[in-house]
Amino acid sequence: MSIKGIYATEWQKFQPDQFVNIWQMSCENKLNFYCEGKSSDIGEILSDKDLEDFVLEPVDEEGNVMPLAQAIALGNAPDGWRKIESGFDGQLPLYWKNEVSGRLEPIVIKYINQEGLEEIEINVLKSYLAQWVNASSFQLSDEIVNLRSSVNAIANVKNIDVWLDQALAIGIDPL
Repeated sequence: MSIKGIYATEWQKFQPDQFVNIWQMSCENKLNFYCEGKSSDIGEILSDKDLEDFVLEPVDEEGNVMPLAQAIALGNAPDGWRKIESGFDGQLPLYWKNEVSGRLEPIVIKYINQEGLEEIEINVLKSYLAQWVNASSFQLSDEIVNLRSSVNAIANVKNIDVWLDQALAIGIDPL
């Protein structure tokens, strides 16, 4: 069995309320499901265990496996962005101008004005684009599937440009 996760010793890479499946690694390097929980509860759940023997697999509130890169990007996002993400209902995408912390809007404006983005800003914008394209209000098509899988590969401004061009080509405009 193979999963995409991180060692429990790195639990801080996820946002505190990230749901995770916790897997225990046997001496033979086989994974056995241990339990589920939140990343902030790892210390309590595994208090008498060696964290190096456990792997955390990010999941959503329904227990569906999340892309690892997306979960880590959310973990790197500013606190205000985490609040808006936790309010996402999965049906209609949240629009950046409605974000309440005031942290996303300057990043989007900076991107639109081609002022360059720092790595954390790229991660926040990637998280925003991911929640947008993963909204269930979009009819499933090959193009949507492609956008959903490619959003996790965004690592720089050029990747954002390419992704947005592909989104605009099928009528999706998150900005």
